[in-house]
Amino acid sequence: MRDADADAAVNARTTMDAIDVEFGLANNRIRTCPPEHNCVSTSARAAEQYASAWTAPSYLSAKDASEALIDAALDLGEDVRLIERQVIDGFGIYLRFACAGALGEDCVEFLVKQDVVDDRAWDGDAENGPLVLFRSFALDVKYVYPFMTPVSDLGAQGKRMEKIRTALGWKTLGCEVC
Repeated sequence: MRDADADAAVNARTTMDAIDVEFGLANNRIRTCPPEHNCVSTSARAAEQYASAWTAPSYLSAKDASEALIDAALDLGEDVRLIERQVIDGFGIYLRFACAGALGEDCVEFLVKQDVVDDRAWDGDAENGPLVLFRSFALDVKYVYPFMTPVSDLGAQGKRMEKIRTALGWKTLGCEVC
């Protein structure tokens, strides 16, 4: 016979697992972060989950930039797998990866847009190439019972994205020094 605390933990966990996670683009945009997931995205609505987009160097096309992203992502480790690559004619390239995370499997998505950032007369805008939008998030949410507080991955999603950007040597949009 199970005790009441065990039943409550199972029931709370089942209730909180009901969040469906959608992959891919929504209206040709990277999706926002799923609620309560460890996540970082260029489309996030919450400040703590938001990250700035990147720009690839101007000599790269969206195709070349996406190939460089694939190489950099796969270099993160043996557990990284390219799940999907979708070419959207005249618009850009969507990439989706699966990889091991701190709390289970994570998903990393990129949209490399053929569009370049308009020159706003900032030093950081010089020689901008394709715009790179992304989302990195944990597929599962772990909770601390009995508080029902999501367990943090201690910023692993943002650190992963920064590691990829740094490996490529690409700039953060709107930041002339990073």
